[in-house]
Amino acid sequence: TAVSVASNIVYSSEKKNGMKFNIGFSVQGNVLDIGVENGQNSAADQSIDDNFINNILNAEIDTGAGTLIVGRQIIDTPMAGPDDSRLVPDTFEAMTLVNTTAVKDVTLIAAQVNAMAGWDSPSLNTYTSMTSQLGTATEANGVTLLAAIYGKDALSASIYSYNIFNTTDTSATTELDPISLNYIDAGYAIDMGGMKLDLAGQFAMLSATQTSSAGVPDADLGYTILGAMADLSLDMGLTVTGAFSSVTAADDTTYAGTFQAGWGGYPEYAMADEFWTSSFNNAEFTAMKLGAGYSMGDLEVGAAVVIYSGDDKKGAMKGANILDLTASYKEYSFVLENQDIEMSATGTDPDDNLVAKVYYTRPL
Repeated sequence: TAVSVASNIVYSSEKKNGMKFNIGFSVQGNVLDIGVENGQNSAADQSIDDNFINNILNAEIDTGAGTLIVGRQIIDTPMAGPDDSRLVPDTFEAMTLVNTTAVKDVTLIAAQVNAMAGWDSPSLNTYTSMTSQLGTATEANGVTLLAAIYGKDALSASIYSYNIFNTTDTSATTELDPISLNYIDAGYAIDMGGMKLDLAGQFAMLSATQTSSAGVPDADLGYTILGAMADLSLDMGLTVTGAFSSVTAADDTTYAGTFQAGWGGYPEYAMADEFWTSSFNNAEFTAMKLGAGYSMGDLEVGAAVVIYSGDDKKGAMKGANILDLTASYKEYSFVLENQDIEMSATGTDPDDNLVAKVYYTRPL
């Protein structure tokens, strides 16, 4: 069991001559750590079990092509993001160009992301190659990101493409070149008078060719993610959500155990507050979610159940039942999550965890 506290502070200057600066830092530290469960760090322990400092330092510059953001920054995209259910967000060293005027109702994004730091990075305090998070032994010239996001009236859609080129084999055994991660989603809102139904679907694919030290392509690696979601909202403040997600590995994929895709984005619809695809140690699985929430003024409460089911021959975890209870009031929010995990190996004790988080958020 571990208990940590964290603080996140960001300051933005006024914009002058088409430029402004953002500076911030996040600090996390343990106040209590009394061991691990079942001989290994639990998912709850791992999320708060290290002391570290993260920072933001960037410039936003208005250009004829859009707004250019240069430096250490938070990137919020489906497959690369802050992992903001954690105490301290992931940050990235990047150059990001955002254009909202070239095409009507469309936001265009182009970015070169060289490194990341934070919980989803192999080194919390040190900015590390983006390829390390994908479980490879390669270094590269960063991730090239291209995206288009559309939104008008009831229809929304987006497409993101992340690509890594010119990888260098640091293990002198195999390398992955190129690595491609593509994501697409679409949503539609139906107003039914007194209630609204939101429908959404998503598809993502990670693909790469593994090349041996002799330079011979010997395996096509990758995963496919599918997802669907329905969200019914009533004017009285009640919301009911149902979601489904599945992960399927390519036949030649040899990544051991945990599915890995992306860099702290975790876009899947069927996920818990503190448990998602990378938490479930299996290369192939499905997840189903059912949740409900109620809001009245500044008060919001909710509950959700997420059920994971995996192939016990393709990972250490066979199944998981996750229960989330949430509440928020003005600047305060609270999350309580129970994780009931069934291991694949016969005779292995279940890995049960309880996670509690309290947040206080207020602009300075």
